[in-house]
This record gives sequence, C-alpha cells and structure tokens, in this order.
Amino acid sequence: MKIRKALISDIKQIARVHVDSWRTAYKGIMSDEYLDNLSCDNRERNWKKRLFENKESTEFMYVAENEEEKIVGFASADIDKEDKQYQGTLYTLYILEPYQRIGIGKELVKSVVKKLKENGINSLKLWAFEDNPSRKFYEKFGGKIMGKKVSKVGYVQLNELLYGWKDINDIRF
Repeated sequence: MKIRKALISDIKQIARVHVDSWRTAYKGIMSDEYLDNLSCDNRERNWKKRLFENKESTEFMYVAENEEEKIVGFASADIDKEDKQYQGTLYTLYILEPYQRIGIGKELVKSVVKKLKENGINSLKLWAFEDNPSRKFYEKFGGKIMGKKVSKVGYVQLNELLYGWKDINDIRF
C-alpha cells in the first residue's frame, strides 16, 4: 500500500471512494434513498474546489493506493485558526470496505499527523457519527469524546461525537 499526497488527477477516484464508502459505512444509519442519490460528479466538483481551486484553503489530503495504483482510501485535514484548543481538524477518513481493518486508516492518519506537526499543529479533533461503529477506530488511538451535536443529513437527524487529542503525540498508533 502506498500513501501519498492527493493530486488533482486523483479527483475522480477520490469521489468514487467517497461515495462508495458512504454507501457501505452509513447503510442502516442514513436512508437508502439518500445514499442511492449520492453523486460522484458532485463529490468531484466539491473536492476539486476545496483542495485545488480555493487559493485561501489550507486543507490537504492523502490517498492510499493499492498495488494496481487504484485509490482505495483517503484522509483530509486542515488547520483551524479559530480553535485555540484543537488546531488540527481531521475532516475525512474513508476507505473502501474490502481494504478496511488492514492498517490503511492508521497510515493515513499518521500522514495527516505528520503534516500537521510540520505546520506547528499539536492538537487534533474530528466529528464522527455516533451510530457509525467505525468510530471506535478513534477511541482505539486514544481519542476522547469532547462534545456532541445533532446534524441533519438528508431528512435524518444524526448525533455526531467530537473526538479530540489535546496533544497529537498522545495518539496511540
């Protein structure tokens, strides 16, 4: 498995991983109608704008490639200049189902943490849907639940949990 910085030429594959991951990870949590209507084209436009067109953005992404050089997962993060307690934000971590639980998520998060440290960021936060069993991944690495909010996704209200590490050196890889 190869972990590397995302390129603009990766956008189509990133969008496909994003949509396919949502459809498997959130089945039974979000409505089938909502998941069936997710659009790779919309995801492509969104990621292209966020990562490559918005000159003000500091968001970055790493991708995981398999042996055939196909993207099977990704993680994106950014620096939150407003939040003094948790300056790094892990926005996304998505891996295609057949590639889960083999260490790819850990390697993607390690890459994100390394990049944050290089930018002088020493704390990290993320939001995860409470009903998503994969959120235990963050607890395994020492993430503490620091808050909760309700978000509307489609027509469904979902609880989200805020995980945090006050010191990213405390992440237990």
